[in-house]
Amino acid sequence: MLTILAFDPSTKRTGAAVIRDGQVLHTGALVPVIGGKTADLDNIRADRLRQLQDMADALIFAWEPSIVAIETSEKWQRDKADGYKAVEALAQVRGVLMVAAHWSGVRVILMDAQRARYLVCGHARVPKTDVPHYLRQRGHTVPMCCYPHKPPEDDLDIADAVCLGLGVYHEQVLLQAGQEVKSGR
Repeated sequence: MLTILAFDPSTKRTGAAVIRDGQVLHTGALVPVIGGKTADLDNIRADRLRQLQDMADALIFAWEPSIVAIETSEKWQRDKADGYKAVEALAQVRGVLMVAAHWSGVRVILMDAQRARYLVCGHARVPKTDVPHYLRQRGHTVPMCCYPHKPPEDDLDIADAVCLGLGVYHEQVLLQAGQEVKSGR
């Protein structure tokens, strides 16, 4: 039984999904809130990062994953980032998620969104807004309260976490079977 806890890191809300043997079991968003305010680029502080780590710890404890998958930055995010501030904030969020997994003794796999989309959707250049559609076509349930209109960001972050988890799952299955894993680039 292969259980993957996947995270799509964000400074405001981190998408999360639990995949077990290729099935989506749980989805949600980790949203640190302190003093009634959510985190953003201007106020990502140690207390918010600690709250995010506590949320990640709770998911790891509840689901006992074999792997924690964490999405890495795509090239366009690095190019369009709000200076170094956004890159640094996302690196902090990724680091907290990695530490939570490490302290729990869970293997961490980093994968960029394009690779996950290639493995799940069939090509790497699927826009984030189209990921829920591809997941539904493949029989996966993902939250979408207003699809096909523009979905809320929470849903897109969650759908990206689902795609990441499924991508890591498919890659692990291929590797265990001794098959070649193509890059899709």
